[in-house]
Amino acid sequence: TAQTREAMGRVSLMLGEPDQALDLLAEAVAMDPYLAPAWTAYLHGLFLFGDPERFVTEARRGHELLPDAPTVTGMLGMALAMAGDLDEAEPLLLAALDAAPDQPYVNHGLGILHKLRGDALKAETFLAEEVRLYPDSVPSRRSLVELYAEQARYDEQLSQLDAIGEVEQPNVFTTHSRAQCLFNLQLGAIRE
Repeated sequence: TAQTREAMGRVSLMLGEPDQALDLLAEAVAMDPYLAPAWTAYLHGLFLFGDPERFVTEARRGHELLPDAPTVTGMLGMALAMAGDLDEAEPLLLAALDAAPDQPYVNHGLGILHKLRGDALKAETFLAEEVRLYPDSVPSRRSLVELYAEQARYDEQLSQLDAIGEVEQPNVFTTHSRAQCLFNLQLGAIRE
């Protein structure tokens, strides 16, 4: 059934098996295109592991079928924000946030949107809210790392990198970022 494939797809997402998860979730939405939880999981998987173009295409398709599902609306907004369609993304993200304020990735999407617009303060506010709601949110923490690096806020950057290191598998990019941050902190201490 679509529900079985959706459940198996969610498990595969949690186990870090993106190809299997996306295949199962795509099958679930093909079997029952009006099953909102399957669309939500599928779009979450595409955000985390899929290619951006497919994410936008599938989010649009899901939203056409389920225009009143806040999670699908939010993920379409997220996809459009990532694609740079900020004016189209913002009302969708705000509507999704208004309908379900604690859903994952919507605050992240608004953070990315404001970061792309050059408003670091608003971006940080939304990203920090995503992290407050979902402490293991690596995408939001990575975005905060970038914001803090741009602002030479190395202590806060290091705090985010440490939190990322606690929840993800060893990652060369995180290790490199942490080393650069520690170097910047040491250089700052020497200059003082």
